[in-house]
Amino acid sequence: MNAAVAIVGPGDPDHAARTRDVALANGLAYAGEFPAITLDDPGADRGAILAATDASWILIVEGDEELTSELAREIATRAEPSHDGGAACRVRIEMRFLDRRIVGGTFAARDEARLVGRDHLGAVGHTRREAPILSSPLRWRPFVDLEDGLARVDRETSAIALARAGRGERAWAFHFLFRPPYVLARELFARGGLRDGLPGFMLATLVAARELILYAKLWEQGLPPDLRQVPSNPAPP
Repeated sequence: MNAAVAIVGPGDPDHAARTRDVALANGLAYAGEFPAITLDDPGADRGAILAATDASWILIVEGDEELTSELAREIATRAEPSHDGGAACRVRIEMRFLDRRIVGGTFAARDEARLVGRDHLGAVGHTRREAPILSSPLRWRPFVDLEDGLARVDRETSAIALARAGRGERAWAFHFLFRPPYVLARELFARGGLRDGLPGFMLATLVAARELILYAKLWEQGLPPDLRQVPSNPAPP
């Protein structure tokens, strides 16, 4: 088979199952899930992916992303990768929220080299302007709905606050006064969240609330042990 899909990093099992089903239904091979490999680690050993498939093209999908049928069909018809610079393609990674494609803020669409020849796995994750871009996107789903988004904020901020407290960091009044408003303004204006209308404002508010919750939990770690609450929802159920 000419192309295979590999899922890397931690993620939602439902996302992985949908990606697998879409890949197989549209003529792509499924290499499997590789939670120990992440795009953030340039030194990650990706040999396990190569061992799992002999496909010429490999599409790398992160655990919080989903393959679309349109992208799968587009990949299935591609010619063999060449060795003269044509062994990587960029893929548009976009999020939809309240039925709107998000173009600004932290959750803005981006493009990365995700479809690569098997000899070019090191190019994965980079923004290679010389590489062609596919017309169909990967769907980015960092959370399913607002309830899921708040639960993820709860888990992430608990882990970060504990780690930062362990390094001796503390939260002070100016963090509460200035950081959340700064983050909200950054998301709406500097990063263009206003272009997304009400969905953009809601996402910007979620990012700013995450900042406030993080410093609240970090402040709590400075209290005497008997006054601290157990970090709520520290791990996915």
